Amino acid sequence: MYASKSSSLLRRAPADSKAITEEVKAAGGGTDRAVFQGIPSSNHELYRSEEGGWIVSKADHLNRYAEGWVTGDAGVIASALDDGYQLDDPNAGMISKAAFPEYHAAFKGQVESIRGVSGDAWLDLSELVTQEEGDVLTAWAWWTVPGTPLEGSGLIKVGDGGVLSERLTFYTKVPEA
Repeated sequence: MYASKSSSLLRRAPADSKAITEEVKAAGGGTDRAVFQGIPSSNHELYRSEEGGWIVSKADHLNRYAEGWVTGDAGVIASALDDGYQLDDPNAGMISKAAFPEYHAAFKGQVESIRGVSGDAWLDLSELVTQEEGDVLTAWAWWTVPGTPLEGSGLIKVGDGGVLSERLTFYTKVPEA
């Protein structure tokens, strides 16, 4: 899992799955996962399907999704999304995959208006918990935006085609009556 320097709970994985695909092909391909043992990034579970196409594991979709949030890169996030993706943000409503780039740009603008442009991690992830049940990998994570009061939790669902959904919560103090 990609993480900022402050998060030690998450594993790092390489961002370039195309390079891994090329390494797999150079190693002989095939459906036997043992062929991938020589690839340096052993936490990648890229394998050939019965139809002959290359498949990325749910964990790798989640890794790429997290990397995009940590770096603030909407393109990386979008590359991990299933076509039916829905982001449920209590402040912005339901966001589809098609609407995600506009949502991300607006959110990034809000963050930069609070803290300015920063070379640090765009978002920190911690307290990651995952559970795989049936065809879905579920992840829960705490997130913070360094240099801002923004923090909360995300409940993320991942399928074979990528990240299916995320439900965001924002942590804030309840105003006194």
